[in-house]
Amino acid sequence: MFCLGGDLPLSRREDIVYFGDFCPSYQPKYLRDKIFLKDDLRNEIDIFAKENNIRDKTLGLHIRCTDKNFKENLQKIFYVADNYINKYKLKNIFLSTDQYEIIKHATKFFGSKLVLYNKYLPHLENGGKYGIHTWALGQEDEQLKVQMYHDALMEMYLLAETEYLLYQGNSTFSSVSCDISKSEMCFDWQKCL
Repeated sequence: MFCLGGDLPLSRREDIVYFGDFCPSYQPKYLRDKIFLKDDLRNEIDIFAKENNIRDKTLGLHIRCTDKNFKENLQKIFYVADNYINKYKLKNIFLSTDQYEIIKHATKFFGSKLVLYNKYLPHLENGGKYGIHTWALGQEDEQLKVQMYHDALMEMYLLAETEYLLYQGNSTFSSVSCDISKSEMCFDWQKCL
């Protein structure tokens, strides 16, 4: 079996797997110690985190499915999240996702506990063939590209601000949130199903 990027299925039965990733490896320590946000973006994150109280008793959850051939049972993911909320007596859940359908179902499931960052999210046919970041690159509107990358950076760092984090292990976006988080309560939800 040979896979590139995030197309590596989690349920493999092969004895040997050749895997080529699109992203070079990095040291999480360098992300935390050497890369810093500009003050205005850091302030924007701090304001959102404070206004929505996501640093205390909040679970961060990232679900990426535009280009991940998402086949997970959404209810199972929500039940895993709900178990964390109940076990640790959490008040909120901050959700980062690239799909309206996920937001719609999460709103029904979590109700007033759900916290979302207000971002531009394109409606992509069938969930999209590419990730929204790749979709954004193909757009001619430079202002839209900048806004989408700003929103993605906001969400990546907001996930890292939560006290507990359920990240998606086959997503670099999600893994970076985990790596820059100060919390030791970060779990790959794909391994919790």
